[in-house]
Amino acid sequence: MLNASFAHADTRTDLAASVWHQLFASGQHTLLAEYLNLMGLGEAVLNALTPDQAHVRAEQLATTLPSGTGDQLGLVRRVDVRADLAGISVPTLVVITTADPLISPALQRH
Repeated sequence: MLNASFAHADTRTDLAASVWHQLFASGQHTLLAEYLNLMGLGEAVLNALTPDQAHVRAEQLATTLPSGTGDQLGLVRRVDVRADLAGISVPTLVVITTADPLISPALQRH
């Protein structure tokens, strides 16, 4: 099963990963966590929080960012497995998330 997957980063995903990486590398972890809330939570979930609740959530998230974040984002930005897709020879369930602010449904379908 694949969930919100992508075969390569499009321009939007690359830009999001670039900003994410720059905020992480600069040590602006609370600002990064606010960005991650914006990019990772659907509109309904985010709007169910008050601004104060969203800030508290970001402060909590900022303390849990893994040390390998930069390496992971580098992989997101350079991965391209499009040539491998035709070689998948088993039934595969692909779940497309329609309200994902980071990975668009169009990119997931590709």
